Amino acid sequence: MAQFFGNEILKPITITGSLVTLPSGCHLKIKGQGYTNLTNKTLTVSGLTAMEIYFIYAFQSGNTFELVSLLTPPSQNTDKKLVGAFYTDSDGVFSTTDIYGRPNTEWKSSNFVTTTWDDASTVTKLERSYIDGDNLNVYLQLDMSGTVSGQGTCYINFNTGLSANVSDKFTNGTDICIIGDGNYYDTGSANYEVKVSLSAANSGKIVRVYDNSLNINRTDWSDTNPIVPTTSDQLIVQFSFPVVGWSNTPLKDL
Repeated sequence: MAQFFGNEILKPITITGSLVTLPSGCHLKIKGQGYTNLTNKTLTVSGLTAMEIYFIYAFQSGNTFELVSLLTPPSQNTDKKLVGAFYTDSDGVFSTTDIYGRPNTEWKSSNFVTTTWDDASTVTKLERSYIDGDNLNVYLQLDMSGTVSGQGTCYINFNTGLSANVSDKFTNGTDICIIGDGNYYDTGSANYEVKVSLSAANSGKIVRVYDNSLNINRTDWSDTNPIVPTTSDQLIVQFSFPVVGWSNTPLKDL
């Protein structure tokens, strides 16, 4: 690993499965000393905690560099160089993110939420998400292959470790805030507009909206009201909310 005295060059990390790779050709400075990374460096990540931001650091080990993944922010790791970061969902690694600007990711298949209809054998869930700063944006689709019964109201629940930051949205425990919308497609009959609302207790629920004012005649969407879900029906919603512990601040500045 040769020394250099120019500007740093940091290429984005990549993650394939559980393998993190820092590409070759990066020029890094750690504690005032500069080095040229002649070959790529890899790190296998395991035992990850869901709904967290992991920081990837390069650190000097003898005459070479190694990588380590930590939950500790950069300000507490002055002997290491922050080279990347990634988010986790309930399935493990979700996506890498920029460390220099507002944290963001691309749309990815995800597992951040569940619904109370997921256990029905006639319901298939499709979820995709992206992160923009402290906001999680979710596309959720439920496809019905038969009649849905015995599931009750269709609630959207956050997986363990994920909480909505409601401190700046609500003034009391009974407040409800609309965070998204979508449609229920009743095959061969009609399409219904639905709204996703977030309660101060951090629970999401889908409600049918009868009036554009969003203030009157609302009712929870269930497997009996306003219709009985059946074959080829679809419920599609998109919503976003701020997440506790996430930030709009560039990760390098935390």
